[in-house]
Amino acid sequence: MDATLTTGRHPAAAPPRRRPWWRRLLRGLAALTGWAAVLAAAASLGAVALGGEAGIRVILLAALSAWAGPLLLAAVVLLALGRWRRSTLAAGAVLVLAAVWMPPLPHGGGHAGVPTGQGRQLRVMTQNLLFGQADPAALVARVAAQRPDVLALTELTPAAARALDAAGLATLMPHRHLLPAPSAAGTGLYSTRPLTEPGQIPGTAFRAVRARVDVGGHPVTVAAVHPAPPQLPTWAADHAALAAAFKPGIAAGEQVVLAGDFNATTGNGPFRRLLGIGLVDAAQAGSWAWQGQSWPADRLPLPVIRIDHVLAPRGTVVDRIDTLHQPGSDHRGVIATLTLPPA
Repeated sequence: MDATLTTGRHPAAAPPRRRPWWRRLLRGLAALTGWAAVLAAAASLGAVALGGEAGIRVILLAALSAWAGPLLLAAVVLLALGRWRRSTLAAGAVLVLAAVWMPPLPHGGGHAGVPTGQGRQLRVMTQNLLFGQADPAALVARVAAQRPDVLALTELTPAAARALDAAGLATLMPHRHLLPAPSAAGTGLYSTRPLTEPGQIPGTAFRAVRARVDVGGHPVTVAAVHPAPPQLPTWAADHAALAAAFKPGIAAGEQVVLAGDFNATTGNGPFRRLLGIGLVDAAQAGSWAWQGQSWPADRLPLPVIRIDHVLAPRGTVVDRIDTLHQPGSDHRGVIATLTLPPA
């Protein structure tokens, strides 16, 4: 007779089998990495909520906010693979909040029924020259290949201006309004078309220049600008000066295109307020959102933030936007093909 029947006892339950040590290690690493990603994304989003301008740490955290979505998505995947169910739900909730509050998709642009490739087109390129040290021959070759209508150069030194002309830029883009200066303060505007009403934009620490160019029979104001980096106290004031300089004209119907190194992203309040006067960042219009990180281009395998921008009137169709490697510079160049809205 079975002993369990005579004694009334049940057989001892087998002890639960423990997972192999390497699986426990991977599960722990998934939790650690996943929550590190959640906290990093939350810190960046919090910096944006604070305005993205209160001190250098907040400025830099807010500038990195474009990575909040990818970080949170990675966290959800890692925590789900590690079978951390509550943590997965928490990370997913933060991801949904970020997607609703800071949508990575287009804002401020518009296609307004204008077919791509038609209408008044303007091709704009911008490049930071790193104190004039960028390779002039490489830049001129890039201009010859890309054929922009307007070229905005920042950190243009007198020596760099001469070297660029010697390399052939004077032939490719004979019209220019230049204010070169030592170090980072110089700026230049080059064009294949005549530039009229050239002038300097007042109120910025680094020089900024403006002029008008004819596009399809209508004048368009183009400008090469370079707000100071956030380490300098004039960073926010420079963005405000640009907004003050162009807001009245935009309100009166003037079409304005700004290009240059803005030392800011859409996570930073001063840059968002500049967009608020009636401009759109070409890299965030249409299907080009999330494209074109531009800095730093000389220290990491890939740049991590986009601080070089082409800003265009609301309603502009962005036919294409690309970033371009430039030897000798710590910035990638940006080139945008714009179809401007009806004048």
